[in-house]
Amino acid sequence: MTEKKETNPKVDAFMGKSKKWKEEYEKLRNIVLDCGLDEEFKWMHPCYTFEKKNIVLIHGFKEYCALLFHKGALLQDPRDFDSTNGECTGGTADSVHECSRNR
Repeated sequence: MTEKKETNPKVDAFMGKSKKWKEEYEKLRNIVLDCGLDEEFKWMHPCYTFEKKNIVLIHGFKEYCALLFHKGALLQDPRDFDSTNGECTGGTADSVHECSRNR
């Protein structure tokens, strides 16, 4: 495992204000930081980068929260996690991992 990166104060504030998905956001944040990505705050959400390139966002929705991968359609998916999202979206952000309280 790589060395865990420092947290971003703007993301700390975002996490502190969140109500609905706070616990799930923190778990997703820890997973992503354990990968050694840099933490930034873009588009009003936690964004994680590698060599200044956007890799993944943490985003909350009404029924679930998710990791949204930039160019996620280009990721290999050997376990078929993303089979419910339909056809390839041409490299835009795709939800691959969901945390839902209803599942």
